[in-house]
Amino acid sequence: MSDRLALGALAVAAIAATLAQDVVPGLDAYHGWQYATGLAFAAIVLLAAMWRALRSGRSGGRRFAFALAGALTVTIGGLASGLLGPDTITVRGTPGTVTPVPDLGVAAFFGQTDAAGIAAGNAAITLRSRSAAPVDIVPGHPIYGSMSVEYLVPAAAAFIDAHDANGNHLTITQPQGAAFLSPILLFPADQPIHGKSFPIDTFAVPAFARIVRTLYFSAADEKMFPHADFKGPIVLFSMTGDDGAQVGLSIAESQKPVKLGGITLEATIGTYPRLAVASAPPLAASSIGVAAFLAGLGALSMARRKRIESAGISPTA
Repeated sequence: MSDRLALGALAVAAIAATLAQDVVPGLDAYHGWQYATGLAFAAIVLLAAMWRALRSGRSGGRRFAFALAGALTVTIGGLASGLLGPDTITVRGTPGTVTPVPDLGVAAFFGQTDAAGIAAGNAAITLRSRSAAPVDIVPGHPIYGSMSVEYLVPAAAAFIDAHDANGNHLTITQPQGAAFLSPILLFPADQPIHGKSFPIDTFAVPAFARIVRTLYFSAADEKMFPHADFKGPIVLFSMTGDDGAQVGLSIAESQKPVKLGGITLEATIGTYPRLAVASAPPLAASSIGVAAFLAGLGALSMARRKRIESAGISPTA
């Protein structure tokens, strides 16, 4: 009995280590020798124990072997994905653009969005290839391949709206951005402040010859502004002229307009996704293996209970 408990514990540990690739995808540890060695050791022990249980010729041994076979299936899937699955990559794109993903042999179409979409963080990414139908990936719903998982990672974003004193809409450009006329900031760079880095992006308002550097601060960064009471993320606008002369600074909460340099700026703050690709065990192997492991243990437990009852002993005794 003690051997079975030890083997059961090892099986549970191996299954948990494998399913961790689904629960917390993208860790470099999954491709390290320590992870592979641990799963390989577990697989060898489980295989040997399964063989011994089958050779015992007992019905209980066969049930236990069935459970171990399920755990072994999951473990081998985790070992294979760690060794052969793709390294973790993150693909950035701007709304309405296409970015090749050579690791998957597909192209990622980053969906268009607007201020409401940025606030809701519900933009999708579509994967397209010549040999398969398009696949839409939406937030919170990863897509599994043979030994990979594709999922969306929300990243800081802001939709900028600008008006003059008469309420006329002003065109926003991003001379240094991937999308020149996009009003959406994706904060691709970082600005160090007091030993910490904060996302930063830049846009221009050509009609007023203004350049606006925009820093993003999450709700957790509120301590950077001890005399303010913000309910969520904010942006800090730093406006200069085309000549580099400082025009002014202003802090803006989401969807709360501020006036700076004769311009009314409104930032809708939220997220826009990045595409992440990471290794993951084959979904079928994990599902079948876990089901077999639980079924084998369940059958073993029921058989033991029947033996106890037939002997006239209370199961709880």
